[in-house]
Amino acid sequence: MMGRYAYMGPLGAPSARDVDAVDRALERCDVATLAHRWVSTLSGGEWQRVRIARALAQEPKALVLDEPTANLDVAHEMELFELAARLARADGLAALVVTHHLNLAARYADRLVVLHQGRVAAAGPAAGVIRREVLEPVFGWPVEVTNWQGTPQFIPLKQSEATHDERAN
Repeated sequence: MMGRYAYMGPLGAPSARDVDAVDRALERCDVATLAHRWVSTLSGGEWQRVRIARALAQEPKALVLDEPTANLDVAHEMELFELAARLARADGLAALVVTHHLNLAARYADRLVVLHQGRVAAAGPAAGVIRREVLEPVFGWPVEVTNWQGTPQFIPLKQSEATHDERAN
């Protein structure tokens, strides 16, 4: 019920609407089976999904996730991006995900915004943002951009693998 505290009456008793909102949020995030577990027993990925469910219980029109995949393993990172994409597409929820995982963002997001020193370096569909001439100045590191199943993806290079002059040829 944590996501509904702001909506509960002065005595703190949940209404039928509160219970329904929480149940829907738990189902949408696939965490209903975790509802009676202590937070300390949850994995990092489970805890992140529970936190998203808590936010969804407030019935928002937009969801802002700031580095939701920090400290998660690959499977849990993928689960969170899948969840955010599903909520945005199936439920019509606006989702803003702040992440350093540009390759995952490129696969799931409709639009990307890359920031550099507090300013927008590039914005738009992945094809216009995941480009060497955008990413190298932002990261200060050489990258190679490739296409995987129609989505641009970048690979950070070893300094010894190429210089700008060698790749230009």
